[in-house]
Amino acid sequence: MSLPYGNELDRGGNFAALEQPELFVDELRASCRPPGADRPQTLTP
Repeated sequence: MSLPYGNELDRGGNFAALEQPELFVDELRASCRPPGADRPQTLTP
């Protein structure tokens, strides 16, 4: 099995969904896009 998407974030840690919910949702959506599709810019606090 190969992973078509992978990314490491600067923030979030082990509990990313609780600590950085916006980043978690952005990454979840990006993982469902076709390869090569543009990724939206994430909001920074």
